[in-house]
Amino acid sequence: MAMPSSRESSSTRAHPSPAPSTTPSTASRADKPESIPTAYVSDKADDSSKLKTFLSILRKFIGVSDIASVRFSLPAQLLEPTPNLEYWNYLDRPETFIGIGDSDDALGRMLEVLRFWFTKDLKYVKGKPCKPYNSTLGEFFRCNWEVKDTAPPILGETHKESATHHIDTADKPVRVSYITEQTSHHPPVSAFYIECPVKGLSARGFDQLSAKFTGTSIRVTPGAHNLGIFINIKNRDNEEYQLTHPVANLSGIIRGSLSISVADTCFVTCPKTKMKVILQYLEEGWLGKTQNKVHGLIFSYDPSNDTKTRIKDVPEKDVLARLEGCWHEEIFYTLNGSKSPSTLIDLRPLFPLPKLTPPLSQQLPNESQRFWQAVTTSIKEKRYTEATKLKQELEERQREKAKDRELKGEQWRPRFFQQTINGSGRPELSEEGRRALENLQAEEWSLQETVEVPAILALRRDPRLHKLPPYLSTLLIIVGIVWLLLLPLNEYSRHTYISENALLPGQVHTYFGGSEQQIFNAYKYEIQDVARKAQEDISTKLGEIFESAGLRPARQKYEYQAAGETYRGENVYAILRAPRGDATEAIALVAAWTNMEGQLNVNGVALALSLARYFKRWSLWSKDIVVLITSDSRAGPQAWVDAYHDEHVPASVSPLPIKSGALQGAVVVDNALDHHFDSLHIVYDGINGQLPNLDLFNTAVSIASGQMGIGVALQRMWKHDDSYPERLRTMLRGMVSQGLGHSSGPHSSFIPYHIDAITLQAVGDGPQDEMAMGRVVESLFRSLNNLLEHFHQSFFLYLLMQADRFVSIGTYLPSAMLVAVNFSVMAIALWIRSGRPPAPKIASTMPGKDEKPDIEFVEGNGVTAIAPKETLTIQERELFIPLAFVTLVHFLGIIPLYTFNNFSGEILTDQFVMWFTALNLFLPAGLAMGLKPQLTDQHRILIQCFSLLLLGMFLATLATLNFSLSLFVGLLSTPLSFIGPQFSRADEKSASQSRTRKVLSTMILQVLSPPIILWTVSWFSGTGVRETLVEAAFGWKVNGLWTQVVVWCVWCPAWLIGSVLASPNM
Repeated sequence: MAMPSSRESSSTRAHPSPAPSTTPSTASRADKPESIPTAYVSDKADDSSKLKTFLSILRKFIGVSDIASVRFSLPAQLLEPTPNLEYWNYLDRPETFIGIGDSDDALGRMLEVLRFWFTKDLKYVKGKPCKPYNSTLGEFFRCNWEVKDTAPPILGETHKESATHHIDTADKPVRVSYITEQTSHHPPVSAFYIECPVKGLSARGFDQLSAKFTGTSIRVTPGAHNLGIFINIKNRDNEEYQLTHPVANLSGIIRGSLSISVADTCFVTCPKTKMKVILQYLEEGWLGKTQNKVHGLIFSYDPSNDTKTRIKDVPEKDVLARLEGCWHEEIFYTLNGSKSPSTLIDLRPLFPLPKLTPPLSQQLPNESQRFWQAVTTSIKEKRYTEATKLKQELEERQREKAKDRELKGEQWRPRFFQQTINGSGRPELSEEGRRALENLQAEEWSLQETVEVPAILALRRDPRLHKLPPYLSTLLIIVGIVWLLLLPLNEYSRHTYISENALLPGQVHTYFGGSEQQIFNAYKYEIQDVARKAQEDISTKLGEIFESAGLRPARQKYEYQAAGETYRGENVYAILRAPRGDATEAIALVAAWTNMEGQLNVNGVALALSLARYFKRWSLWSKDIVVLITSDSRAGPQAWVDAYHDEHVPASVSPLPIKSGALQGAVVVDNALDHHFDSLHIVYDGINGQLPNLDLFNTAVSIASGQMGIGVALQRMWKHDDSYPERLRTMLRGMVSQGLGHSSGPHSSFIPYHIDAITLQAVGDGPQDEMAMGRVVESLFRSLNNLLEHFHQSFFLYLLMQADRFVSIGTYLPSAMLVAVNFSVMAIALWIRSGRPPAPKIASTMPGKDEKPDIEFVEGNGVTAIAPKETLTIQERELFIPLAFVTLVHFLGIIPLYTFNNFSGEILTDQFVMWFTALNLFLPAGLAMGLKPQLTDQHRILIQCFSLLLLGMFLATLATLNFSLSLFVGLLSTPLSFIGPQFSRADEKSASQSRTRKVLSTMILQVLSPPIILWTVSWFSGTGVRETLVEAAFGWKVNGLWTQVVVWCVWCPAWLIGSVLASPNM
């Protein structure tokens, strides 16, 4: 049999435990290798109890795609007292392995390989399934076999001689050495190497499997890295044979009689001899009884065009021999042209042979037998509770080691192999692995335990390290920027896709159109008729339209005060109850009376009303549909969604008279055009940089462009040629919108409540009419209606650079993180710098100018040295003043935060902002002049250290919530990393900077000050500073915008501290 083999940490693999070998075990002494049997056979009563417990555990994994990758630990009573690496090998009969390559005939050598193949899993034939211990990372096993070279010849002349010394090996002991190591834990993979130098033979491969419990059996398949066994015959011009594994099944779990069966195809290939074998395993006979039959072909093939995978596809002219038999009993081969079969191997008298292993006293702590010794002893003595506890302690110790490596940023490497895994399936021995095999051949068991000494300890006192922080910080900033610029490339971005299969976008036929056009026109006329009337008239008309459609309307009034201005209005909505639902879930269709540009959304409102009437006629809805008409695009949606979740302020916002269930999604329609449109502009940015689930966006794109043939645009990029510059512009526009965090449409108010929402905005002049837009909404609602649960599978954090291309957080996050880490690097360097003693004073050559420094004699190792006393003094850090100053400055950020969010628009004039800007220009100089007498050089260093540390920590945290805002603030703050003390003693006179450097630093910081950036952003956006501040105040009061907190309480204080330290007056 050729069951896929693996030494990985799978808790579910069951191995057969072979019957005791017919070869007697040699008695072992302390200085002799131990000969170990290959199985332990339990009594039947214990086996029955084990099987019931094992089955109860396996039931929990029905439907799991790969239980081999699931982490769970079996109790000790279900395990056989055998380590996995010790148990699992392919040399149950090593004499068949050393018999490979004896024949001078190429076909004979292929038959010798097949003879080995049918004996390598003899344990399955002679034993019963069992479960050994899981392998741990770095665990290894080594052993020898000593057998006589007695394998009978098959075809042609045979030469049983040493590959190195040409000594006849017939009837003489031949030593085969074996080493295996668990090289990977996730995925669980082990590497093995078999070598017989006397015969010039070697075999190697990676072991990994995948298992699935179907309810009645366990289906075991080779893992992705398990490409089979690779056998090399050195004295036959390095012929290589690849033996692949078939799929196996562990059956009989229900009836309590476990058995291994195979019903699959496997292959043996040798490109050098151009021979290939197809083996077809047959599981059952005509009456359902397992027959364990196998048949196959040996044929000539073209290695460059290997297409034949079935026996029936092989032409008769290419057939060299046929194989048939029972892999539990006897296998026959018949040469082409002959009618009499010959025996290839008779398995009935054969049993697995014992191994020769090192004495426990010469095994390392992570060598299988010694590693599991306490557990094995407890299981054999039936102390299962103790065995389970010991086993769990070993496993927990391995988890702690993995966590420790992760915290230290260390990467584990195998000892005996060069890589954990590779793509060829052929593991390469390391130097230690090669020496270990050579020692096994010489019966030299001793191995040295590896001791790792951190190289960083040797560098901790290197003075060159003190000069590195500014350069490292600069490198981090540059790499962060370059990383961002690489994102639009194909190699770093991905095509969008839909993760939630239940959505089925574009899979339904839409019917909106025809007579609905007249209804739409009628609604449009009525809307235009009341467009200039009072809010009460508009709400009344909308209520009448809802009632005429058979829906019960409801109203909600609201009134907000922000920046001295009043925002009031009234929302009108109705709920279409789902004929097939229970009012626990709903979808919202929203249309604002005026859109974000202040235009009358006449077509959007008319379309929403038409769709409400149209949806009412259908009985397919499983979710309620809320049709909402808001007075505007910002305050109205916020008031309604706040009240829907009972988060509103009763003094400003009225409660909702009627409600439905949890909102699963919202779609906003915006069409203020007086003509047909060309494409749909999808707006998806939420408040504070939050985004809807990418599946909703992808569904809208798929329906609009795929099903309806309507173009899609985003971030106001009306014409997109999918070039790198266009992708970059789209991405940067999205980042600016995300960084500002403001409301970009009615949909933005829904996203903070975890309601995925987008706005569909009609743009351009083209062939598409309102009915086409209605069909898009209909199909989108049909997809949302299919949802079985809330959006959760796709991405919530992403950057779009085209309608069908994006990057996820795992790809773009390092850009902002690298910029944030640069502040932490400089903070750590400044902390170290603050503890260093000051530079020694140089005595003046002029009499009376300077006092001589105090000196001290230092003796050690028979040598006396003279050093300034101050350089030998330990510098204690005075933390109170630096901590108090940094805390106070950040706390004072509340003043501009309160001022700009609560003052009226009449006060927030350009003149006021200019006065505030002037204050920021002169405040650092004034503070520096007043603080200079109170601050020491160490105080200044620690102030900058704590300020940069706080800035770096905050930006790193912010990057996971609002990547764009974190990156922009980080880039604008980068000069703060370089205004501190110089890190080279060669040109340092004191901890203070030269005046020229301070003046230059001050000029750069003033150009990048928050007020100057505010003026710049307002100028580029085409709005005044007053309008920008009023919008920010509205977002703070109404939408819960917290961008101002980042600006005034994080960025501005950090800038002020840096400006004070860089001031020429300091």
